[in-house]
Amino acid sequence: VGVPAEPEAITVGASPYAYAPGFDGFATVSGGTVTGITVSRDAGVTNVATGVTAGMFPLSLMDTLTITYTVAPTLTFFRR
Repeated sequence: VGVPAEPEAITVGASPYAYAPGFDGFATVSGGTVTGITVSRDAGVTNVATGVTAGMFPLSLMDTLTITYTVAPTLTFFRR
């Protein structure tokens, strides 16, 4: 039985910050002052609003999670 990888703290850059994981997994966004979160399956060409400003988001390799904020949130990634 394999041991899951430890959660990865992601350093959030300037807003809007786009995160594209190198693995399938889940990203959590919490804290900060977030005004919008979108998800894209085509490298940011088509962005779909999540309708929330925090939460856990399932991401596949090549997905992009974009966070728009005025105060940076905490972003953590959990590999599947």
